[in-house]
Amino acid sequence: MNLRKLTILTLCLAFVFTACKKDDDSFVPIQERDRTEQQIADKDSLMTYLQTHYYNAALFETAGNHTISDLIISETQEAGYVLLSDAVETKTTVYKETDYEYYILNLNLGGGESPLYCNDVRVNYSGSLLENGEVFDSTVNPTEFDLLNLVQGWRLVIPEFKTAESFVENSDGTVSYNNYGLGVMFLPSGLAYYASPPFGISAYSNLVFKFELYQTGENDHDLDLIKTQFEDLDNDMDPFNDDTDNDDVPNFLDLDDDGDGVLTKYEDLNNDGDPRNDDTDGDGIPNYLDKDTKISNQN
Repeated sequence: MNLRKLTILTLCLAFVFTACKKDDDSFVPIQERDRTEQQIADKDSLMTYLQTHYYNAALFETAGNHTISDLIISETQEAGYVLLSDAVETKTTVYKETDYEYYILNLNLGGGESPLYCNDVRVNYSGSLLENGEVFDSTVNPTEFDLLNLVQGWRLVIPEFKTAESFVENSDGTVSYNNYGLGVMFLPSGLAYYASPPFGISAYSNLVFKFELYQTGENDHDLDLIKTQFEDLDNDMDPFNDDTDNDDVPNFLDLDDDGDGVLTKYEDLNNDGDPRNDDTDGDGIPNYLDKDTKISNQN
C-alpha cells in the first residue's frame, strides 16, 4: 500500500534508490528543500485549494452512516455545498523543527474511543493529489494500519476522531459499523512524503486523505509488557527518539531498554504485567530503565 511510509525496520533509511542503473549518468537525486520555505509554498497551495473548492455539506447534516464515497468536492458551488475554507479546522504543529499548518474536515466525530498516535487502526481511506485530484491509493475493504508506519499527518489527524460506537458481524462475514469517525485531512508535503514519496507521487506533493475510522488497538511493539505510548518518555509523540541505553534501538523496539542484560519483561518483579511499577532501589527510576538494578523475576 502506498500509504505505508516505511516499515519499522527501515525507518532509519533516508532514501532507497532502486529505479536507476549504476551506469545511468543522467539520474539526479532529489535535492531536499528547506522545510520552512517549502511549507510557505505548500500553505499557499492548500489555502488556494480550500478557498476555491466546495463540498456537499448538506448531505452530512442528515442522519445515517455516510461514507467517503458520499463526499463530493467541487470547484462549483451548488445547493447545499459549503466552501471548504469555511468548514475546515486549522491545526498547527512543529515537526522536524518546522512550524506546520494542516487542515481537517470533520464530517462525523465518531462515537467510540480516540486512537493514540502509536495505535493500530482499522480504516477505509482514499488518498489523492491536491493539485489534480488523482487518486493514488485507496482501500476496498477495511484495512488495519500501525499509525507509526504512516506519514506524520496521519498520526496527528486520526487521534482527533473516534472509532465506531458499535458494530455488527453480518451473516456473509462482513462487518457493519455504526457512528464511526469520518473526515478528510489536507496535508502539506512536510507532513506527508516530502522529498521521498513512493512510486506514483511527485516529491513535495500536498495530499488529501478521506477516511472512515472503525476500530483501534494499543500497541506493544517489542512485547516487553510496556505499551508503546509509555515508551515515549519525553511525551513528544515520537517514540523513535527515546533510547535509554543509547544502543541505537528505541525503547519501543528494544527488548532490554536499559541495556543491563535483563530483558524488560523479566524486570516485572511483582508480576502485575507492568514493569513500570518495580523500583527496587527506590531511586525513582523503575528497574527496566535503571541499568544499576539487575534483578529478574526469572531467578
